[in-house]
Amino acid sequence: MTVRKIPLKTSTTATPLTYRERQQFEFYYPRLHEIVHAQLRCYRMPQADKEDLYQETMLKLLRVITHFEFKDRQPLDHYVRKVVKSVKNDYLRYTLKCEMRQESLINDRRAEYQEVATQDPVVTFMTAKSEREILAQHIETLSRIERAVIYFIIQGFEIKEIAKLLNKDHKAIYNAIHRAKVKLREALLTTESEV
Repeated sequence: MTVRKIPLKTSTTATPLTYRERQQFEFYYPRLHEIVHAQLRCYRMPQADKEDLYQETMLKLLRVITHFEFKDRQPLDHYVRKVVKSVKNDYLRYTLKCEMRQESLINDRRAEYQEVATQDPVVTFMTAKSEREILAQHIETLSRIERAVIYFIIQGFEIKEIAKLLNKDHKAIYNAIHRAKVKLREALLTTESEV
């Protein structure tokens, strides 16, 4: 039994199964289930991962079992084991890629932390002082209500308290905060682009 050259990565959602394909898969399902489970038992991995591999393997087999030629010499067991191995290798590649990405993100954060930790405290203080001065200049360009809201927020007041102090509705306070954020963000971005 030889198999026609069919890629194992066929889409499971491309076309619906015909009645004949469904019948054929249901006929072979007990045997396929047995082979796949036997093969997955050999792998040392968490049970949840084995279940995912089982589902992915069965989906692939659902698409390709109708193209399998049972008259030739290649046994079904051998073909199914190859599909399981292919799915497992895809899974391991994906897991390795995720681990490498996570390791890369961790290393980036470590490098950023080391850079911040090794900065000269005087330079850090001077930079923060100049940034505070720039921010204070931009706050002066805000409207009277926006400046008042920012002042009260810096002092630690709640939105309801600010609304009561300014004799405004709390929605007006939220709107003032939003407008102030937008204006300050735009002003800081233009300042950065000028530097």
